[in-house]
Amino acid sequence: MTYDEALTYIHAARRPPGEPRGLHRIRALLAELGNPQDALKIIHVAGTNGKGSVCAMLEAMLRTQYKTGLYTSPFLQHFTERFRVNGQNIPPDTLAEIVEKIKNADEKIGWHSLPFVCNTAIALLWFAQENVDYAVIECGIGGLHDCTNIVMPVLSVITRIGLDHMGILGSTVEEIAFQKAGIIKENVPVVIGRQTPEARAVLLAGAREKNSAVTDIGEMEIVVGEGGFDGNVFEINGSNVQLQTALAGRFQIENAATAWCAAMRLGLDIDSAKEGLKSAKWPGRLEYFPGSPDIIIDGAHNEQAAAALADALLELGIKREKTVCICGVLNHDASAMAKHFARFARQIIATKPDSPRVTEPADLAKCFEPHIPNEAINIQESPRKALDLAKQLAGPEGLVVVCGSLYLAGEIRSLI
Repeated sequence: MTYDEALTYIHAARRPPGEPRGLHRIRALLAELGNPQDALKIIHVAGTNGKGSVCAMLEAMLRTQYKTGLYTSPFLQHFTERFRVNGQNIPPDTLAEIVEKIKNADEKIGWHSLPFVCNTAIALLWFAQENVDYAVIECGIGGLHDCTNIVMPVLSVITRIGLDHMGILGSTVEEIAFQKAGIIKENVPVVIGRQTPEARAVLLAGAREKNSAVTDIGEMEIVVGEGGFDGNVFEINGSNVQLQTALAGRFQIENAATAWCAAMRLGLDIDSAKEGLKSAKWPGRLEYFPGSPDIIIDGAHNEQAAAALADALLELGIKREKTVCICGVLNHDASAMAKHFARFARQIIATKPDSPRVTEPADLAKCFEPHIPNEAINIQESPRKALDLAKQLAGPEGLVVVCGSLYLAGEIRSLI
């Protein structure tokens, strides 16, 4: 099997109509493959926003002392980014070899594994083959019925919860939090990021039910120091340990604190962990490219993330009158996101990321009409043309902000 054939196989299957989400497919596949997850020490991370950043920062800290695996989604530019050992993407030939094993297992079971089931099996098989010391595994959707929930972690982490994937997870924060709390395991400690009172109550109840020791970021005092496009400085609970992250935006301080507490729960050396946190990178999240004009790329893809992006940009001192926003959105609440994107941009370019679930640019443009003058709203079907127009509109002294979808972030990142 070649790499291209492997990608075709991964993406070929679709969930049969009426089949519920659950662990039956991943359980059967991994059993056929020898249950590689049982050989791994896993940190399992769920949440609505920030879970990718937390995974990246925690893995960077672990890597200062251990051999690590990191499984995240989606990818920005290359599919292999989803699977990393010690910071390096899986080699395409290795991915092809593992997918061939999955295909053979599928044939014995009598089905074709769904894409996320395939991806999760790839990660677990490769990490077991590489004999990693720790594997950081990011949930896909939810937690309780997400196929990554097949693992028995040494630590669970739940980042901030908001309204997302409501057609699958529920229509209230409490219902969604219940799904995320599904990753909490009996007697396995859990680190909980700062939450709304409703979400926090559900998560704490889930932890009590499972006898899980809780580290609650919401109970901690986080003292914020200097911050800018090169990252943030902060301190937790008056510890006199000054921490620094290279990820920009005040919202990343909360994520960094969550990752730090997870690292301390795992017993990492403080000095090594500090260096790892400072070195962590997570492309496509408030990522700054200086130039003429400057460009910022952020994958904010729901209302909570859009609000955090707007707050961060205004805190960093950008000038709305000099900012052009390129926006592309998948099937999320585009209207709710648009009102936040309009807070920091004087002109909007609605475009179309490469995804079958995309909101059409013309429909997206209408979402901005209550917030931006019609003459300042543009439509470009192609992200490349959107970038060309944005540079022209911003001028050499202006700023272009790309947001609304990680798919769009990856496409524009490749162009620049």
